[in-house]
Formats: sequence, C-alpha cells, structure tokens
Amino acid sequence: MAGPVDSEAEDRPKRSLSLRVQVALLLAFATLPVGVLAVAQGYAAFHDTKSLRRTALAGEAFEQTSREQGLIREAFGALDALRSQIEPDMPVDACATRMRDYVLADDTRVSFAGVTGQDGVMRCGYPLGAPLDLRETPEYTRFVAAPRRMVTVYQKGAISGVPVVTVSAPIWRGEVLAGSIAVSVPSAYINWASAPERDAASRFAIVDSNGRPVARPDSEGATTWLPDAAQLNGMLDRTRRPMVATSGTGEQRIYSITPLFKTDIYAVSSWPEGRATGQLSLTQLLALLLPIVMWALAVMVGYFAVDRFALRHVVYLDRLVSAYARSGRSLRASGMRDAPLEFAALGQSFDRMAQEIEKREDELRHSLDEKDALLKEVYHRVRNNLQMIVSLMNLQLRTAESPQERETLRRLQDRVLGLAAVHKRVSEAKQVNAIRIDTLLQEIVENARATRENESGGIALKFNMVPHIEDPDRALPLALFTVEAVANAFKHGLGRGGKRALRLTLSETEAEVGVEMMQLCITNVHRGIAGCEDASGLGSQLIDSFARQLRGTVDRTITDDRYTLTLTFPRAPSA
Repeated sequence: MAGPVDSEAEDRPKRSLSLRVQVALLLAFATLPVGVLAVAQGYAAFHDTKSLRRTALAGEAFEQTSREQGLIREAFGALDALRSQIEPDMPVDACATRMRDYVLADDTRVSFAGVTGQDGVMRCGYPLGAPLDLRETPEYTRFVAAPRRMVTVYQKGAISGVPVVTVSAPIWRGEVLAGSIAVSVPSAYINWASAPERDAASRFAIVDSNGRPVARPDSEGATTWLPDAAQLNGMLDRTRRPMVATSGTGEQRIYSITPLFKTDIYAVSSWPEGRATGQLSLTQLLALLLPIVMWALAVMVGYFAVDRFALRHVVYLDRLVSAYARSGRSLRASGMRDAPLEFAALGQSFDRMAQEIEKREDELRHSLDEKDALLKEVYHRVRNNLQMIVSLMNLQLRTAESPQERETLRRLQDRVLGLAAVHKRVSEAKQVNAIRIDTLLQEIVENARATRENESGGIALKFNMVPHIEDPDRALPLALFTVEAVANAFKHGLGRGGKRALRLTLSETEAEVGVEMMQLCITNVHRGIAGCEDASGLGSQLIDSFARQLRGTVDRTITDDRYTLTLTFPRAPSA
C-alpha cells in the first residue's frame, strides 16, 4: 500500500558543498592561471638550463678539439719545415741525423719524425730502431691511392706507444711520388679524455670518415656507446652542435662531433642524456616548486582572510540561528561584536529581531493563557449549568409516576450528563483541545449506572480501552453515541434480570488508504431478540446520526445471548 507523498522532502533543498569549501575552490580556480604560468615559466627556464648545459658540455669538448686542431696545424708547420730540409736521395744516416736533431729540438713537441721511401719502407726516422714496412697498412694504401696531406690518429703509436696524431705529406721527384714524410705529436684530445677528473659516464673517441673508431682513452672498453655506423655517418655532417641519438645499447645519449682535419678524422664526445643535461638539483627543484608553493600559499592566505573576516561570522550566525530555533530565548550575537562593520550590524539586527520575537511571544503566550483560562471558565460554567439541569431532572424523577415517564427523564438525564462530562474534561484538561476519550467514556458509563441505582445493582462493567485523545468537537459525538448505546443496553437488556454485564472496548483497527481507524465496541447480554434496541426508535436514529458526524460506520451483531454495537471511525490527524 503506497504511503502519502512527503511534500516536505520534495521542498527540502538538496545539500550542497559548505560555504568554506566553495570559497576554497573558488580561490584555487581564480589563482590557478597564475600558478600555471609560473610553473610553465619555471619549466621553460629549466629546459633552457638543460640546453645551456648541453652546450656547455659540448663547448668543453670543442675547446679540447680546438687544441687538437691547433696541434695538427703546428704539426703540419713542422712537417713543411722539415720537408724543406730533406732531399729524396739523401743518405739514410744523414736523414736519420736530421730527424733526430729536429725531434730533440727544445722548441717543438714532435714525438716522432720519419721518411718513407718509394717502396713503402721507412728507413729514416727518429726514434726508429729498425726499418718499418708500411706497405700493408690501410693508411699507406689510401695514401698511395690518393697522395695528399693526411692526418691519422693512432690509439697507440707504433714507436712511442702513446696516443698520437700523425700528419703526413707526399714527397715528389718531379711528377713521380718518391715517398712521404710524417710527423707525430701526442694527441691532446685523447690525453684530456683520459684525465681522471672526467665524468665516468662520459665517453670520448676519434673516428674516421667511415665512423670507425681509431682512438679512444685507454680506460674505455667497448664502443657500444656509439650509434650504429649508418646513423653515425649521418651525424658527421651535422657537427659542432649537440645531438641526441640512441647508442648501440639502446641508451639515449648526447653527442658532440667536431672535425679535426677536413673529412679524415672527427672527435666524438658523448654523455648520457640525463647526466649530460644534469639531474634536477635542489635549486632547480625549488625553482619549479616555488610557483606551486606560492600558489598554495596565496590560496591559503586568501582563504584565511575570507574566513577570518567573513566566513566565520556567517557560520557563527548560522549556528546561532539554529540554536535559537531549538531553544529560543535569551540567545544574542555577542560573538559578532568584534566582527567587521557589516557583520557587526547584522549581529545587532539579529539581537533586535530576537528581542522583538521574544516580546511578541510573551504577548501571544499571555493572550493565549487568558483565552485558555476564559475558555475553561466557560466550559466550567456550562458544566455547572448542566449539573443544575440534572438536579432538576432528579427532582422531576421523584414525582414521576409512570415507568415510561421515568425512562424518558433518565434518557434525557444521561444525555445531559454526557454533555456535562465533556465540559468537565475540557475545563480540567491542561490543553482544551486534548480530551482523553477512554477515561471520558468510562465516566459516562459509570454515571449511567449510578442514575439507575435501584435497577442496576450487580451490573458488571468491563473496560478494555487504549489511551486515545480527541478534540472537543469529536469528543462530543463520541460521548453522546456512548450515552445512547449504554441507555439502550440498560433499557433492553441489562435492566431485566439475567446476566448483567456491560463491556466497552476501544482499540486501533486496520487502516484504510492513508487513514488510521479506531473501533469502539459496546457489548451487553440480552434475552433473545426482545433484548435488542428498537431499530426504528429515537435512540437508534441518534446513534446513526452521531456516527455520521464522526464519518464512521455502525455495525450491530446479535447472537443468542449477546448484543454488540460496533463504531468504526477514522482517527483525527491531530490525535
């Protein structure tokens, strides 16, 4: 069975976020663009720092390759000077002496000098212990195929045993190649890369035009840190700027490539991308986090200011109003006296409103008490007048001669007593609109029995009634209904001997659609059909009339020895 629709639930506003949360979110969103811009600028600065650090690392390597290039130029100068002193047909001893004097000179850094004959064997040189056959070396093969000035870097010089850069030039006899002259100097780049202060993750090498490593520091292991040959060849054309590429091990590394001599040899420097660009230092981390921290601080300061000067007073006023609604009196907005001017004025307005409400409540309560007292006085006077009427009826009963006349006066007296009982209950009740029906009906039945003292002796009264409250407008027809029903019971059943018992039952019954129902049962014994009420009499008509006033229904049940009158009526909402 569907219950009534809760209109209050429909009208009740949906719960939303608190004012504090809404203000915090609003401040956060309002200042978020500034925080985002600051973080973006910090990230851009960090990215620029990374680029600058890459350039700085590459610049350091470029500085060393510049020294290497300077050595190569000096070596070519020394080579040209020495070649001018060498004749193609000079004896080997004289040539060796000339080479020794040049290498041992104080103003040169040359570590080796030598001349290779037309047959590819070097017999003249210093230091040179025995003739050196170069015909099978790749360098000599390239030189014979295209005689020109060449630069070759050796991981380990054949004579000196250290990394050297060798420059060579052809010797001509007319248009015929008569041999070559070569000068070696220690490699400044490889020596710099071998220094212990170099980063362990850094890698250095010198490669030829095919991308093949020809020299690297002695501490280096495999050359897997280099890209594959095809990728490295493509990178040789984009020299003098840092590049990011994948090494042979799949690691992302930064490469700086500088040509040392035309297209013959290149210096390659490499760092891991993270190491080369630098890990995020504490200073850089603070630079990135500072905008976020400042944004959070701005939100907190803004929220604190709004909460300090506005929200706390709004919350205080809300709690004050809620407490005033629950307890009511003597609450004042004392906590808002030190608030900003607008909220202090709002607190004063609340105090004035509370005083005015209390004043009006006092006036209404006083007026209500007066009206209640007057109303009770009216009911009390009416009750006294009804009691006087009952007394007059008693006097009339003493002079009545016929039974019919006495029964008529008793019926009338019962009705007046019923009215008097209702007025009595109203005048004695704490609230004039709340009458205990169970005690009222019990009093009515006992009064009816008392008016028939001579005829109703030995009548047993049994009550089984739940506590029930009604207003006077509904209590009156209920009382009169009971008066008529009990009077009929005394007239037709209880007053003629036999089983003398009367039972009243008041209980809740099954509810109809959306309405709670009450049920009043009045049961008396009788002697056959003759003990029932007259369906066409005045009492039955009054019973049906009072039931209609209560919007109830009446059922009459007759058995061999009992007669039951049942009133089913809706329960008042206020009850």
